Amino acid sequence: MLIRHSAERAQLDSLVTGLTTTTAPGPIDILGDTGVGKSRLAGYLETCLTSAGIASLHINADSLRRTTGFYPWHQLVEALLGPYPHLGDPTAVLADAPAMADHIPLLSPVLHTPIPDTEFTAQLFGGGRAEKTQAAIIALLEHLIGPAAHALIVENARRLDSTSRQPLDSFSRAFAQYPLCWCRGR
Repeated sequence: MLIRHSAERAQLDSLVTGLTTTTAPGPIDILGDTGVGKSRLAGYLETCLTSAGIASLHINADSLRRTTGFYPWHQLVEALLGPYPHLGDPTAVLADAPAMADHIPLLSPVLHTPIPDTEFTAQLFGGGRAEKTQAAIIALLEHLIGPAAHALIVENARRLDSTSRQPLDSFSRAFAQYPLCWCRGR
């Protein structure tokens, strides 16, 4: 039994109990120095969420892959696509989302599959392409996650590169009813 962090665990218990009757309170920060148990608290939160019937999604920022744009989102998309037999065909994954057809090449970074540009995506450069890529990632997540209750736990959030951090704002708006938990070190 974990003796430390009893006050924090009580806060997490209260938060999860509240989630079953109301919407998420906004992002939850688990903030502390290296080695104080942030990941253990995130694990405890995940256990509480599972007990309440709320599935957890994970992103883990990796300092070694910090230069690989959208890498943490790749982990999440890969986890969500796991049960799909047509993983290699992103058009099949979004077959019932026709509005995304022209945007599918933008998902190359999270699918780790080179997808040739469409006429639409070939015209996108710089910030405009990044913005549309973020929107495509959120659309894909909305499609894959659906209406079921979920929580997103972001481990090592301080290591997120700016490209990977920006979709978190869009995610928290698109899934405002679900909690977002950041584990950040100082």
